Amino acid sequence: MWQARAVCATLPTRDSDALLFPKDGDYTAGKALCAGCPVREQCLDYAIKNRISDGMFGGLTPEERKPLTPAQPDHGTYNRWSAGCRCDDCVDAKRTYTRRQMRRWRAGTPTQGDAA
Repeated sequence: MWQARAVCATLPTRDSDALLFPKDGDYTAGKALCAGCPVREQCLDYAIKNRISDGMFGGLTPEERKPLTPAQPDHGTYNRWSAGCRCDDCVDAKRTYTRRQMRRWRAGTPTQGDAA
């Protein structure tokens, strides 16, 4: 796995946490550590794909990664439910969507998945 080849993996956990998750928000030392890492690109891809919103990954701070991370649909929408959210608002939105689809189907109106 790529994580075993990461420069930060060679440090004790306490030290890497201090550099990559700094309490004071100063990522300067973490950036220096990541600069020479052979798996920097894989680390960044991992953080983006998994929507990790804290700590230094791939040499980028959370603020620097934010524009690279695809936006999640809003809570309380069918799309957010489809993306895996099961909060009450998203479950309600899914129920509403399903009821509308059933009404359209019963009325003979094409639904999104039907050919027009």
